[in-house]
Amino acid sequence: MANAASVQYLVLYGDKEVAHGLRYPWVGLGATTFRRGGSERSASFKRLIKVAAAMGERPQASIPDRNDDWGQTLATYRLLNNPQVTPQAIQAPTIKQTRRRCQRRALVLCLHDLTELKPAYRMSKTKLLQHTALAVDGDNGEVLGVLHQRWFDDPKKPKGENRSKRRQRWTRSQSWPDAVEAVGAAFGSCRIINVADAEADDFQMFAACQKMGHGFVIRSQHDRCLVDGVHLRETVPQMPVSGHTSAAVPNRSAVVNKAPPRRHRVARKQREAKLTIRFGPVTLGTPKGDPRHTHPRKLYIVHVREEQSPADGSEPIDWLLLTSEPVTTQADALQVLQWYRRRWLIEEFHKAQKTGCRLEDSQLHEPDAFVTLAAIAAVVAVRLLNLRHQADSSEQAQEPARQRFDALWVLVVCKLAKHSDASTLTVRQFYHTIAKQGGWLARRSDGRPGWQTLWRGWRRVAAYVTGAELVSSPLE
Repeated sequence: MANAASVQYLVLYGDKEVAHGLRYPWVGLGATTFRRGGSERSASFKRLIKVAAAMGERPQASIPDRNDDWGQTLATYRLLNNPQVTPQAIQAPTIKQTRRRCQRRALVLCLHDLTELKPAYRMSKTKLLQHTALAVDGDNGEVLGVLHQRWFDDPKKPKGENRSKRRQRWTRSQSWPDAVEAVGAAFGSCRIINVADAEADDFQMFAACQKMGHGFVIRSQHDRCLVDGVHLRETVPQMPVSGHTSAAVPNRSAVVNKAPPRRHRVARKQREAKLTIRFGPVTLGTPKGDPRHTHPRKLYIVHVREEQSPADGSEPIDWLLLTSEPVTTQADALQVLQWYRRRWLIEEFHKAQKTGCRLEDSQLHEPDAFVTLAAIAAVVAVRLLNLRHQADSSEQAQEPARQRFDALWVLVVCKLAKHSDASTLTVRQFYHTIAKQGGWLARRSDGRPGWQTLWRGWRRVAAYVTGAELVSSPLE
């Protein structure tokens, strides 16, 4: 039986890059092309295309439900347990495509996050973690694709270990700078800004971004000491208030877990938060006793705080952001804040991967097979998120739907929308009808339809289109 250590070996040290030139169908969403290679005719990679297609068409179904019979299901399990089909080989063509998309952008946000995967069967003595670097267009928020993923067991701290010994071994904090170096230098003239939460507040992360020529926006975790001996959070209140802004805070349900690990989170009502903005330059002192970092680091900080506590008892917004980008005006501070607020997209990505594709509900016993399935689900999750971006795109909102979609799809959606002329149906009307089929009510108080609502509607309309094709096709 494979152990969790072999998962890390396959992902980190697997040196066989396999590509293929087959297409897998994506009903209503086009197709993804994998680059050609010498193994494109192998049975394993033909099966990979079918597995990805089945997950794309029915992401929330189980593995047996995605297949027509037991033979197809057994072939899927064999693929996932094939040692030659590594996550690295699966994602290599997709990552190349993502890098090409980034080259056509002036600014790309590389969103980082570390999440725990909780499969049905325990596969790790500690925690099975996944680090993702997700490329997002810095201007319009379009998800471009995955640039890097890594799976590993959360290293357990040895008894009696001090700080000096800990620096000599690999820890989970090293996954952040490792991801930056794995992404590599900037793609052509594209500027890369790494965006991460507080766990990435580490000098090694700062150094890796500088080495690769990247910028960064990272939420502060540590109250670091500055070169003048004053601590960071003592300096912030002394900075003048540069202005105010507002941010929409969505509602959130309460979470109470009595069983270990205990977790408590109060409910939060939707509100419009009024934020105070401060910004300025700082120079961080070097970490004490760490020979790896001997020079102070000049950064800028942006601090946004909700001065008035929410009436529902939830925590007020208090973000202290560290950035490599110059912040000399309030417009610069608002730009940094906007970049950081894009970080929620990677939370949605993990939700699409784990919940939308039911990754953690799979009944796989082998860690290698589970991680392989996670690599396939990551590709599908990007497509799920892009469905919402396509629905929100203002550039094509008023275009005729028939210019972008199949004629039969347009006719079916026209019937559902009770629209008299299919030639005048716009792209926005097309997507809103899809969303209504997924449960969107389109009330004034309702926000934009999310990817889960759009996907439910898409699958429902796809069933109608299939029925229309069957009725219109002649019997042989």
